[in-house]
Amino acid sequence: ITFACWFSNISIRNSAIKYLSQNFTLILFYELLGLLSFCMMLFIRSYTPEIWGAEKFMDFAIYNIIHRTSSLPPTDPWFAGYPIHYYYYGHFILGTLSKISFLPPHITYNYSLATVFMLGVLGSASLGYNLKMNNQNKICFIIKYI
Repeated sequence: ITFACWFSNISIRNSAIKYLSQNFTLILFYELLGLLSFCMMLFIRSYTPEIWGAEKFMDFAIYNIIHRTSSLPPTDPWFAGYPIHYYYYGHFILGTLSKISFLPPHITYNYSLATVFMLGVLGSASLGYNLKMNNQNKICFIIKYI
């Protein structure tokens, strides 16, 4: 619906079509890079899908609580009855996507890890591209004073 409303305005539609036609190869590059990094991380996680090591226990506990909760703030997984006192926004976004997909959290957790990896790769690639292509003289000026 949003996409249809956005394209119903003729001036916005014309500028969007112009932008898409001018930057088609760049958009295609980012789409393929995102797909490749997501699939690569899923392939790596397929060899060790268990939730083991680092902070994965805590991540999965918060992820499960958000998946099960019906109100905010969610309850703390370690202190029953108390609200969670951690930064849980990323868990909230990915847990909500898990709820929408109707898949159990132990499956969508690995998809969430691959999504975070993909977003990191795309953010790094975009930052590198924009630093190289835009304002090269300003970048040299900034690097000189760092």
